[in-house]
Amino acid sequence: MVTAVFKAVLFSVYKIYIMQAKAHKTGLLTAFLLLAGITSTFSQKLNFDITLFGDKIGAMQVEQKDSAGFKLYDVQSKFEAKVLFSKKSSASVMHVVFNSNGNMICSYYKNIKTDGVITTTANLQNGKLHVEHNGQKSVLDTPFNASSVVLYFAEPQKLQKIFSERAGKFFDMVKQDNGTYLANLDDGSAKFTYSGNKLAQIEVSKGMLGTIVIKAVP
Repeated sequence: MVTAVFKAVLFSVYKIYIMQAKAHKTGLLTAFLLLAGITSTFSQKLNFDITLFGDKIGAMQVEQKDSAGFKLYDVQSKFEAKVLFSKKSSASVMHVVFNSNGNMICSYYKNIKTDGVITTTANLQNGKLHVEHNGQKSVLDTPFNASSVVLYFAEPQKLQKIFSERAGKFFDMVKQDNGTYLANLDDGSAKFTYSGNKLAQIEVSKGMLGTIVIKAVP
């Protein structure tokens, strides 16, 4: 279900989108369908186990919905682990919307962790993506057709700009000789493994926490 905060983000984005489109009836209908959470014409759910040192510590669910030509993504994940006599936990939600042209127009991410909270929002205004990451604002050029949530459903293509809904900025995705993909951000790295164009697992390396494996559940 779309959260109240994300509904507010959607309302802001689609208000601008509709004004730019001169508020024609089709645009209004699309906006209200999305805001009301009307049942999508297509939905795909993926489930993942989250493990650390071979032990399951949590789970993730990723859902893609099609509605009136738009793609909506919802992600929920939660894990809890004991590392060096201290407990580490994370509970996150993410919502992302791509328009009928295949470009991202807004996203909302929130992660409540043991050591703090990360909140990142992005929404399209006047052809620019306005991002706010834990109070810090930035503006990015658009359009782009790939963000981290898309990586759960398809192998990345060449020359794609990948946007991190969590960090609020772009990152590089480099294909390795063994067919895996390596992504690097400021606070760690992640190795993506695909099988038949479907994501099989992600290995996330983060300092003292070690390597967390996010593995697809058949």
